[in-house]
Amino acid sequence: MNDEENTPLIYKIVVILVIVAAIFATFMSILDFALVRSDSAEISNLNKTMGSISGRLNGIDSDISTLKQSISPGGVVDEYINSYNFLSNGNIDLEKILTFSSVNPNSDYFGIYITGKKGVWINVTKGGQLLLQADMRPGLSDYVFFLSGTPTVKTTYTISLDRSCVVTSNDASDTYFLVSKNGSSELLRMKNQFQPVSEFYK
Repeated sequence: MNDEENTPLIYKIVVILVIVAAIFATFMSILDFALVRSDSAEISNLNKTMGSISGRLNGIDSDISTLKQSISPGGVVDEYINSYNFLSNGNIDLEKILTFSSVNPNSDYFGIYITGKKGVWINVTKGGQLLLQADMRPGLSDYVFFLSGTPTVKTTYTISLDRSCVVTSNDASDTYFLVSKNGSSELLRMKNQFQPVSEFYK
């Protein structure tokens, strides 16, 4: 008998199984290594994608913050609106001033002009009796106060006064009077909170 014949069959099977296990283990190691590299690449790509999304979200947050500042009170949009309204009111006020200058030049009358950005509370009294109480917005008021003569067109905005009347304002610094007398007009600033009409026509 030779050595090959003396080798037990079970031993041969064990050797074959060991070799197969080694080959399988090597194959699995290679496969695991490939999967790890693939997962690493996917994770890297995912991190890049998340970073890009995070950057875009930060950009959106910045845009939203800028937009909020623009549309908030005192922002750029608000300033544009105020500027537009101021210019629009300025054109309307110019037309009103021209109207004042052309109404019955022989009459003595005045109007009230409000500056600033907020309304001013105006009272007109005669001997303690209230003739007018109004919150006048910035610009030239619609009210025309006559001391002599009669208005060309009499409306609820034309008010007849005499020299004893007094005009009261809660903000004299923003209150002006467009006074017409003897056929000429002038713009006078209110001196204090209480303005006697008689001082316009001395």
